[in-house]
Amino acid sequence: MQIIRVANAEEGGKKAFELIKEGMNNGAKVLGLATGSTPETLYKEMTASDVDFTEMTSVNLDEYVGLGGEDEQSYRYFMNKHLFDKKPFKETFVPNGKAEDLDAASAEYEKIIDAHPVDIQILGIGQNGHIGFNEPGTPLDSLNMSLS
Repeated sequence: MQIIRVANAEEGGKKAFELIKEGMNNGAKVLGLATGSTPETLYKEMTASDVDFTEMTSVNLDEYVGLGGEDEQSYRYFMNKHLFDKKPFKETFVPNGKAEDLDAASAEYEKIIDAHPVDIQILGIGQNGHIGFNEPGTPLDSLNMSLS
């Protein structure tokens, strides 16, 4: 792992976008994406650019159970607003927050991830050290899960 220190969020967004472009030039086709304040400057860089993402696929980390993509609090809505509505991708995957059977939806999302292995993963780290909904103490080998 390489640690890159930046002065602020804007510089971080620019550097992250440089790394994504480098990855794309080296054949990366699948981006693992996250929501929240950490990647917002990256998404601004992406949408302001002339880079074409129509051959790229995205796989998002998480979604709130009970929320559909049209709900302003959903992660699908966030991604549409900050990235997908401005920069089309070949395919975009966000877990189904409205799924009635969470175990089946998790298994289906694992199949999506297996079919689209992530080349570059974007993550934010929360104030308490969480990544996605993986709170401190989550087993390192855990895969898909639903939290209450």
